[in-house]
Amino acid sequence: MLKSIVLLWITVPLVHCAEPPRHEDVDHIEDIEVEQTQVIITTSKQGPVDHLKIHIELVDIEANKKVNPVDLSGLWLTVTRGRYTIPFLRPDTWYGVRFRSENVVQGHTVVHEEERLIKTKPREEPNLAGALMGFPGLPPTLGVPGYTVPGHVVGTVPSYGSPGHTVAGHGSHTVSAPNDHYRTTQATPPSSSHHHQNSIDVQMHRSLDGVENYESLYVTVEWKTAEERSNLTTGVVKLRVICDHSETKEEIKLKGDEDSVTIEITMDQKYDIEEMDAEKHQIKAHITPLKCHKICWTTDLVLSSGFGDFTKHLGSECKEIYGTTSTTFLRNIKKVSVIENNLSENELVVETEVVESEYGVVTLILQKLGGNDTEDPIKKSFDTTTSNGRFVVPVEDDAIYAVIYNYVKTKPFHYSSKANFLVESPAVNSTKPSRPLVDLSVIPTSFDYKHDKKDTVLKPEPPFLLIKRSPYYSQNDLLVKIEPFCNETEIKFRLEDRYPQHQIDAVPFLCGLNSKMYFCDKNVTSWAKCDSTLCFSTSVLIGLDSFEADVIEEGSPNIRVTTQTHTALPGIPDLGNIHSSMLSNFPNLAISSPSVVGTQTGNITSIRVTNTSFHAVLDVSKYDADSLKVTVIDQSIIVEGSHGEKEDTYGTIESSFKRRFPLPTAVPPESVQSQLTADGHLTIDAKAPEPKQEGARPIQIKVINTAGGAGGEKQQ
Repeated sequence: MLKSIVLLWITVPLVHCAEPPRHEDVDHIEDIEVEQTQVIITTSKQGPVDHLKIHIELVDIEANKKVNPVDLSGLWLTVTRGRYTIPFLRPDTWYGVRFRSENVVQGHTVVHEEERLIKTKPREEPNLAGALMGFPGLPPTLGVPGYTVPGHVVGTVPSYGSPGHTVAGHGSHTVSAPNDHYRTTQATPPSSSHHHQNSIDVQMHRSLDGVENYESLYVTVEWKTAEERSNLTTGVVKLRVICDHSETKEEIKLKGDEDSVTIEITMDQKYDIEEMDAEKHQIKAHITPLKCHKICWTTDLVLSSGFGDFTKHLGSECKEIYGTTSTTFLRNIKKVSVIENNLSENELVVETEVVESEYGVVTLILQKLGGNDTEDPIKKSFDTTTSNGRFVVPVEDDAIYAVIYNYVKTKPFHYSSKANFLVESPAVNSTKPSRPLVDLSVIPTSFDYKHDKKDTVLKPEPPFLLIKRSPYYSQNDLLVKIEPFCNETEIKFRLEDRYPQHQIDAVPFLCGLNSKMYFCDKNVTSWAKCDSTLCFSTSVLIGLDSFEADVIEEGSPNIRVTTQTHTALPGIPDLGNIHSSMLSNFPNLAISSPSVVGTQTGNITSIRVTNTSFHAVLDVSKYDADSLKVTVIDQSIIVEGSHGEKEDTYGTIESSFKRRFPLPTAVPPESVQSQLTADGHLTIDAKAPEPKQEGARPIQIKVINTAGGAGGEKQQ
């Protein structure tokens, strides 16, 4: 099948649509010349004069009345168009000017309206000398276009009016919007060539009442001259804070009876922190705006009357927001301790110091650990401005607390840091809590198998140390770190609901003491002797935070605040709490468990505990002999030491320590002896008395004759 395609060509006439007339197509104000008693308004001449209508109205703002209006049209405009003189005005008086022009352009009625604010010149003293020499002033003539009074200075005053709208009536009537680019000339007194532009001053600054603020920006608007200031005038400054993807606007109004108005602008900042002096904890901050980099404003003078408000535009300006630099000193933690106050109540005391007076807040948050029910945390805040640097919070007896130390410095710029640590509140008549974080036991509790036992004899499993989370703290996850022991590397493990306990092989340690125990490998000819001290630490994990003995300050990677040397954390049972069979099986094993809080604890150089003896050596070289004290209470040895403020790597430190060692049951407390060497090593010894032995006594041996006769006795 053959299909035919028919192409039809249709010609459509193109009609040119003319654009509607704009306000530029009608007369508008170009200049206003201001004299003492008259003003001369110069306008453009747009379009024909046949249908042109001009209406000019002046309002005496101070008298709150209108001046006789000017209405011109037809033949009057053929002579006066473009220059209109309004006479008989009062000198040194504010007037509001309303100008309205109407014309028919391309068949459309276009209306243009605008308002101006002017002030007539003050009356001058007559110049008799000038009049005598023949130079009297020549006022401008009504209806003479293009005439300018010599010597007048032209200033810029953009027009201000109502936005365009449609007026009902014959044809299409359009009221135009004002044109911000129009200029107004105004006579200026000889004494001030920029009189109106400088009447209101706008300043950006960072200091307020003598206090420098490096994070906020202040904008102050103030009257600079008194000529335009009255109870009728109001200065209006419209601010625009220009950011990367947004813009914030703010309006400031300065009344005539106010000297100045200041507002504060806050914005997000970028901080680059640099450490200046580690010992004094001094830092430098480079602070720059994060997203906002420019502020622009327009300044207007507004006068109110019963006939409306009149506005005079004084100028516009933009300024960049630059960064700044400041240095300051941070608060340093000196000492953390739990002490008993005068009412026999325990208190957590955090002692801090700072080089300079500061504005800041310290907040302590204490969470009590253990138990089935989680108690609400204790929270207390302190104003560092009125504080002496010592922050105290009451705590319960016989408890362990996870403590958050929040420090916020507010001036000269914001800086915050956070520290987590554990504190122990001892039980009554004790130096530590009754419930440690972890329990330590030895499996098996006793053994005496040797290699000479027959292989058919069932032998128990090799011994090991069992570290188990205490049931009282079943709600808390623990992180245990064991320092290198018996040539092994450091071990870390977590005690939680899935794995609440962990085993440590004790074979290498025990076989180093006695290689003939049943669990020692017969093929090993020589077992290395291990260090006799097992040291491990315990941290509590709450959410993403870890609470440990060393106070580590977060938020400042180059700054570390340390309140104590390397130490083991609480929760390890004393040797006195371990079954005696454990001591017999592990005669040389000691367990180090220093206190949580305190500073510069006396480090244990060596320790050896058996069923019948106790021997320990402590390094106390940082303390004077007069500040050391060794006491015995019941079956415990307590060693204490302290020293005043001394300088160290980080600044100054005030240090103290308190250690408690349990005595074996068989060792009497009166046997404890101690001595201090010249190099600062304190040795403590105690042992059980030797068993009493009676003197030798001969025993007679009676010899019996079995052959039938009684034999004699033999003296032996």
